[in-house]
Amino acid sequence: MNDDERVMIVAVVDETFDIARHHGFYPSPISYERATEPASYLALYRTAPQSAITHYAPIEDRFEDGGSHADIDWFDRLIGSRSSDETAMVFRLGDLTPLDRPVVNDTDGVRGAWYATLDALEAATDLSELEP
Repeated sequence: MNDDERVMIVAVVDETFDIARHHGFYPSPISYERATEPASYLALYRTAPQSAITHYAPIEDRFEDGGSHADIDWFDRLIGSRSSDETAMVFRLGDLTPLDRPVVNDTDGVRGAWYATLDALEAATDLSELEP
């Protein structure tokens, strides 16, 4: 898989989606494997009620942060509630792009991080076409 086209697919709740859309970043606990995996894009699998991958964005940068990034309080809700990590890996994103058609859930949804190419993401209609 070409790293220039590698897409990391992650599940997000509405709050995390809104942070990506309005503030341009996605945080992950530093201990999660996805914190260090190479990827050029981040795709957002939105949980209920969408239950689909609806948007993606280029990853412009990634850096460790303990909650000081951005002018909103995000660390305890998005990281502290999921892990005992004291820092997060923050993915700074370019503009979110809606997929021409969402990739709908026909399996058990996205757990952890999945990886695909940008071409595969854009061609898929169902999650089973991208399932690791």
